[in-house]
Amino acid sequence: MSYIRGKFYTYKGDKMYMFGHLKGVPEKVVDEFVVMRFAQMTKKQIKVAEKRAIKKHRGNFSCDPLCKKYGLKTIMDMINIDDHD
Repeated sequence: MSYIRGKFYTYKGDKMYMFGHLKGVPEKVVDEFVVMRFAQMTKKQIKVAEKRAIKKHRGNFSCDPLCKKYGLKTIMDMINIDDHD
């Protein structure tokens, strides 16, 4: 499991702290953590995580790139369809 030490700890004991629960964590620190974790994952783990993210978070704009990757409608696609009804 990836973790970051220093000013912005993301791991303690057997539980990972989520960035959203830490105030003042710069986006670049979150990005660094994400790419370290991504580099550890196998292709299968990535695919499973992507599909889980779509299932749990579809409807959030930040999930749209994953939806596009899997040929699913994005938020804008859904909004545009609703506008034409």
